[in-house]
Amino acid sequence: MDELEKKHLQALHEHSLIGNIVIAMSGEIIYCNKKLAEIIDSEKNEIEGKNFFQEIPKLIKAKSNEEINAEYLNKIFSSLIDGHPLENETKILINGKEVFVNYHLHAFSFNENDPEYYISISVENTSEKRRIDEAKKVSEMITDHDIKTQLQIVIGFSELIEEEEADDSDSKKFAATINKAGRNIKTIIDNKTLVEKIRMGQYRPEKTGCNLLDFFKKEILSSVRHQGIDAKISYPGNPLHLMDVKIDQRVIKYLLINLVRNAFEACEMAGQKNIFVSMEANERGLFIIIKNPGTIPSEIRGRFMEEGVTFGKKDGTGLGVFSAKLIAEANGGTISYETSDEANTTTITVVLPV
Repeated sequence: MDELEKKHLQALHEHSLIGNIVIAMSGEIIYCNKKLAEIIDSEKNEIEGKNFFQEIPKLIKAKSNEEINAEYLNKIFSSLIDGHPLENETKILINGKEVFVNYHLHAFSFNENDPEYYISISVENTSEKRRIDEAKKVSEMITDHDIKTQLQIVIGFSELIEEEEADDSDSKKFAATINKAGRNIKTIIDNKTLVEKIRMGQYRPEKTGCNLLDFFKKEILSSVRHQGIDAKISYPGNPLHLMDVKIDQRVIKYLLINLVRNAFEACEMAGQKNIFVSMEANERGLFIIIKNPGTIPSEIRGRFMEEGVTFGKKDGTGLGVFSAKLIAEANGGTISYETSDEANTTTITVVLPV
């Protein structure tokens, strides 16, 4: 690499907020910017001109399945020259301190006719970003808990108003609206918290024996009340098999609340009075089928269970069905759906292992 080419690298990377180091195929470190030296707690003049294979393994120790050594790096370099860039995040030790870094490696040359290859490695310290993200999550969890505490007061007192004001139809209607809004907000917060836990790998199913018949009526239908709409429940198999199924009741509750609420809302929009729920447990698993009048809008049919997908709902977040799907999969199960324009119905099928 001549001086002009090195000046070109300096112009590109010297003042970048991302660390950069350029290595010749011999292993000689041709260039290192200030940020890279800072990340590995060293000086530029202590790095440039040294042999990458010999010096870098001394400075850092990768916390991964592969140890940094000449043989390992040579394999990577060969792959890069073949046109396969490498990008990853890993945890390394620098002077005994754990640091998270994102790194990106690619091969390049200044002369396409007679290529002399170099390896460019871009490195970004992500430890501080991770710390901020973690602090943000903790803060959100505390906020969610505080909001839920206040919502319990709203829900509780609205129920008292409904009970006490038996002769005042307007008061009962207003109380029912407050109660529904409070329960909806609580479900949104619970969904968000669950989705975050599953995505971060912090969720582990805690299955206990459960009478699904009682569970569905007491925990689901009582939480998703819709005036004038009812759930017709059937048991195609032996109902005794539903008396003691092992599920994680905490999260399956939210899964079913999301799906039943959607079904009730669709039923209301269709001007109908009933949704239909079928439950069966056998050697193949636990099957819960929820069928409601109305179809999934054609605009979202192919994306119905994706995050953020909603259509035609004033207060829709697009998180309910998506979180139900995540919960089912995190418990080793599945969710599928069918919508029929001819029958004007939508059917959701949940299958869980038992």
